[in-house]
Amino acid sequence: MKYTQQEYYEAIQHVTNLIGRCEKMLGKFVIGTSQHTLLVNRIQALKIANSVLNDTENIEIDLLQSALTPLESIGVSIK
Repeated sequence: MKYTQQEYYEAIQHVTNLIGRCEKMLGKFVIGTSQHTLLVNRIQALKIANSVLNDTENIEIDLLQSALTPLESIGVSIK
């Protein structure tokens, strides 16, 4: 499936905004709690997604696979 430049731009903007919002929330959770760990995993997954969208680096397949569950948990559809 081909995407337009505008669709890529919007996806990058959305992921970037999600990263910022998640990073702001980090301070609200105690380090070591499940909520904090989940948020850290989501931020890492979103950063991987951002790298893929920006095509900035080669990412290993297991790192990509590890990002799927946290991304799906926030409603990101991976197809």
